[in-house]
Amino acid sequence: MKNSEIITQAISNIGNRSTGKIGGLATSDFFKQHLRIFYNQTAAYFNHPSYDRDVTVTTVASTADYTLSTERMKTFLSGEVFENSTWVATLKRDKRSSTERHSTVNTGHPASYILFQNKLRLVPIPDGVYTVKCSISIWPDYDVDTNYNS
Repeated sequence: MKNSEIITQAISNIGNRSTGKIGGLATSDFFKQHLRIFYNQTAAYFNHPSYDRDVTVTTVASTADYTLSTERMKTFLSGEVFENSTWVATLKRDKRSSTERHSTVNTGHPASYILFQNKLRLVPIPDGVYTVKCSISIWPDYDVDTNYNS
C-alpha cells in the first residue's frame, strides 16, 4: 500500500472533519508527520542499514565548528586532514571533558574532533586553511512524499 493510500484511508476512517485539521496541522500533514516518525523509530529499533557519505570540509582560521550534513547523521566514520594536498593527520575522537578542553584555547592543525548535532568541532582550532575529508553514515531519508510508496 502506498503512503498516499494509507493517508487517504486514515482520513476517511476519522470521519468528516469540518476544519480539515488535526491539532493545527492539515489532516494529511498530520499523518505524514506521524508516518515519518514511525519509519525513523522502526529503522532505529531494527538497526536499519545506514548510508555512507563522503564529506569534504575546508577550514577557516580561528573557526572550530563545521556542519557535516543536513541529513540525520548516525556515525562519524573517519576523518583525514590535508594541507595543500599533503596529508597532515588522521582525526581522533577527543575524549577529554569539556572543562579540560576549554581551559586553554589552542590553535594548530586539527588532530581530534568532537561531534554534536551533525556538526564537527575540530581540536585544536584550525590556524589556517585545511581540507578535512570525512566519511559519515546517515540514516535513510524517510520522506513520506517520495519514499516507501510501493
